[in-house]
Amino acid sequence: VRAIDRAGNVDPMPASITITIDSIAPTVAITSSAADPTNAPLIPVTVTFSEAMSGFGAADVGVSNGVVNNFAGSGALYTFDLAPTADGTVTLNVSAGMAQDAAGNGNTAATPFSLTYDGTAPAVVSVTRSGTTPTNAANVAFTVTFSEAVTGVDISDFAATGVGVSGAAPSSLSGSSDSYTVAVGTGTGDGTLRR
Repeated sequence: VRAIDRAGNVDPMPASITITIDSIAPTVAITSSAADPTNAPLIPVTVTFSEAMSGFGAADVGVSNGVVNNFAGSGALYTFDLAPTADGTVTLNVSAGMAQDAAGNGNTAATPFSLTYDGTAPAVVSVTRSGTTPTNAANVAFTVTFSEAVTGVDISDFAATGVGVSGAAPSSLSGSSDSYTVAVGTGTGDGTLRR
C-alpha cells in the first residue's frame, strides 16, 4: 500500500501486513520402549505432538489399568512412567483437544496405545509321575505343569534325590508351553526316588 498526500507526495516506504494462517489441528502419537508383554513395574511412555503445544498435563492422558507417574515435558515432547495396577491390558489415550498450538488449534485424537502387563511369576502347579511304583525301569518320567506358558526351561533346572538310591539324575527333557516331561535315570540301589 502506498500513501499519497494532497500535494502529490508519495510515501517512500510501502506499508505491509503479514498474517500467518494456521488452521491445521496438530497430531499426537503415544509410544513406549517397553516390550509387549512386559513385567516392568514402571513402563516408560513418550507422547509426541506434531508441533509445540501448551496446556497438556498428566490429567489429559486417559489411562485404563494404570497410573501416570513422573510426568515431564513441554512443547512437542512429553514423557512419563506408567505404573500398571493389575496384570492384563494397559491402555493409554489422548483425546482430541487436550492441548493447543500457538494458533489455538486443539490436537487430534491419538491412536490408542496398549500393551499387556504380566507381573506375576509363573508357578509349578503340579509334578506327576508316569508309570507304576515300584518299578525296575532305567528311567522314570515326571511331568511338570506350570501355571502359564514359560520359556528357557533347561534340564539343568531339575534335580533328583533318592533314599537308598545313588546316581539318580535327569537324563532328558521334552515339552513346551506350560508342560514339560523330564526323564530321570533311576541310578543304582533300591529305595525311594524323589524329583
